[in-house]
Amino acid sequence: MIAAAGDPGNAGPVYPQAAWRNHVSGTVLIRLSISATGHVERIETLASSGDTSLDRAAESALALWHFRPARRDGGAVPSYRDQPVRFVIE
Repeated sequence: MIAAAGDPGNAGPVYPQAAWRNHVSGTVLIRLSISATGHVERIETLASSGDTSLDRAAESALALWHFRPARRDGGAVPSYRDQPVRFVIE
């Protein structure tokens, strides 16, 4: 099986202003269920960043992502991908 590949045009999440202003950082781990057409069908937060606004920002952005679908035996198939999203103030 060939795994789904992300579209380089996928936009990253926007850092929530209040979290940025308060120097809140963290990593969210999201599981994406990807259809055979490459669209995100479902998202599930596997591990929270510890901040609801960061979790929601990651979920909202990744729900809009698109992928080249996974392939098996030459055909597109549904798949899933675990995607970490880091929010870091540098």
